[in-house]
Amino acid sequence: MHTHTNFYLLSLAFSDLVVLTFGTFLHFFPFNLFFVFSRAHSKLRTD
Repeated sequence: MHTHTNFYLLSLAFSDLVVLTFGTFLHFFPFNLFFVFSRAHSKLRTD
């Protein structure tokens, strides 16, 4: 029973980590996309 509880806590922590990682990625992804597009746009404008 003890090992089962540890496994449950471990899987819970792992799922929390995955959600946190995906949340951070989705939060910063539009900003990175906007940054890349603005860089490309300014590069096209200077050419």
